[in-house]
Amino acid sequence: ADTSGLSGRFRLGFIQSASVRIMPSFLRLARARYAQAEFRLSSNLSEDLTEQVRLGALDAAVVTRVGVPRAELHFNALGTEAMTFATPSEHRDTPLDQMLFMLPFLHFRPSSGIGQLIERTVTERFPTPTEIIVLDSIEACMECVKEGLGYTALPLPDIERCSDSRVHIHAPLAHRMTRELALVVRRENATAIWRKILCGTLIECFEMTSKTTPMDRFAE
Repeated sequence: ADTSGLSGRFRLGFIQSASVRIMPSFLRLARARYAQAEFRLSSNLSEDLTEQVRLGALDAAVVTRVGVPRAELHFNALGTEAMTFATPSEHRDTPLDQMLFMLPFLHFRPSSGIGQLIERTVTERFPTPTEIIVLDSIEACMECVKEGLGYTALPLPDIERCSDSRVHIHAPLAHRMTRELALVVRRENATAIWRKILCGTLIECFEMTSKTTPMDRFAE
């Protein structure tokens, strides 16, 4: 019998990167542990998912946390990931502050959670790139890097997931450019038992799927 205390139907959203890396592990654990629960899953950008939670169209969502949360929402941190740069392998020795004169910057959708972090932490620390190409998927950014068409900044686990020998992964910057994944619910659900159970399971999935190469991988 299901003794988890989790039962009923739940509408749960995932941002793109989490839908690729975390959602499959979540589904596997949920099917094994929560026999009395049904999950309806969807994928979208952080700002869209957060608004759907606020309006009650979703019960909860896994999003990139940015800015000051609205009063009617409650966030629980699931984990923090380093963000860094990926450049074509032939530019492995090119300083990042020189890349902007050589290749376009592949900017993941600026309105997304990751895109806002890029805007805030990358563009404030480097001169404005000569050319910026806006793309709406992590995979598209990385495929363009592989083809030598530009360079990008993304969460390290996603860069590693999409990389091959054509990609040079830069060491995470000294100022620790990071993104926080969080579970967002309406504030009246902040103390609900189901939220606590979901949060614990998602943290477990994050820890299983967000492993990156040890830092000595980046030693010169």
